[in-house]
Amino acid sequence: MHFLCPTHRRQLLELPSHKQTDIWLQWLNDAAMYYELGLWREVVAYTGCAFDLCYHSLTLRGGEDCATRLTLSAIYLANALQHKGENEKADTMLSVAFRLLQHLQARQGQAIVSDCMLILLDGNAHGAFFNRYLNLPFVLARRVCH
Repeated sequence: MHFLCPTHRRQLLELPSHKQTDIWLQWLNDAAMYYELGLWREVVAYTGCAFDLCYHSLTLRGGEDCATRLTLSAIYLANALQHKGENEKADTMLSVAFRLLQHLQARQGQAIVSDCMLILLDGNAHGAFFNRYLNLPFVLARRVCH
């Protein structure tokens, strides 16, 4: 799943990392507004853009902060997808984040990256991890099996 068009992705990746972080946080705050209203499509759009930005930034630059932001974005995006009943897409997004962190871990070996990987694998830990970093609405979604 891609959320940013190539032109916007390129423009965002040319910004300094602190500007990217500001945009990432604004998108999560916007997502939180829709989260409280239960407007999951909008939540997915904003969290997806935040995820996409972190994914590509981490691919280019690496770094512990970006790994944490990717993990937070993946958790919020997956949670919104679960609320929409799109469990397979939620699992896919968590897997995509995990694979990128796994690749980063092999290259850089940072402890925070290992911690992020473990969090992504433990759905029961998502809420606590998310709330440790962000003061935004987050409720674990019940997974519905079809």
